Amino acid sequence: MARFKPYDYAQGLIVPVNLEEQIKPGTFAFALHHLIEARYANYHSEPNLEACAARQLDAVIPDPNHRDRDERYDGRDRHLRKVRPKDSGRFAAADFTRDEEADTYRCPKGQILRRKPGTSTSTSGKGAFHKYEIESDFCSICEFRSRCVSINGKRRTLSVRIEPARPHCKAMRDKVDTPEGRHRYSYRMGTIEPIFANLRHAKGLNRIHYRGRQKVGVIWNLWSIMHNIGKIALYRPEYGTGEPATE
Repeated sequence: MARFKPYDYAQGLIVPVNLEEQIKPGTFAFALHHLIEARYANYHSEPNLEACAARQLDAVIPDPNHRDRDERYDGRDRHLRKVRPKDSGRFAAADFTRDEEADTYRCPKGQILRRKPGTSTSTSGKGAFHKYEIESDFCSICEFRSRCVSINGKRRTLSVRIEPARPHCKAMRDKVDTPEGRHRYSYRMGTIEPIFANLRHAKGLNRIHYRGRQKVGVIWNLWSIMHNIGKIALYRPEYGTGEPATE
């Protein structure tokens, strides 16, 4: 199935999820993509969503923060990021001076922010960023600290976007936030998750003591057969009515 994460035995690592390779036309997973269309949040990435669009899969793949935007969840206000007022007086990116040659920024107090190695990529599809940070502890004694550093922060950082926002991620977020998208995600939770709940908690099948994709696949197929037999047994004929058994 498309949920499976292949294992690279040469490197000893789990291969990241790649829908372009795992869901191919003519495969069993492709035929049942309508049942697994609302997938886990770790599938939410620009390459995966682009592959779904290329294959015309009407997928519903939520991002990690989709519950924070759903007003139906109790206590969601505790996890929402507070919106900063525009007239708060805090320093914005425009208040920092850019040095193109040295690839640094200078804060209003004259301290230099140097770029940290690597590139940060937003999981919500806002693009890729370079992060700049002051190397010294000057921020702790700066008179502009209240206008520059957060309450729990130690030094000022600056994130500069180097790649535009990801269109497929944004479109999927908008789709998930619609009533239809939320309904389809709830349908997946009621269709797929009970299977794992039954196997793990009702049947006590929490671990596979075999190694290798082929052996694990055989055990998983046996578990699936057992689960399906249990469902069929609930609808065995009782006095010719064909109603679910009450025992």
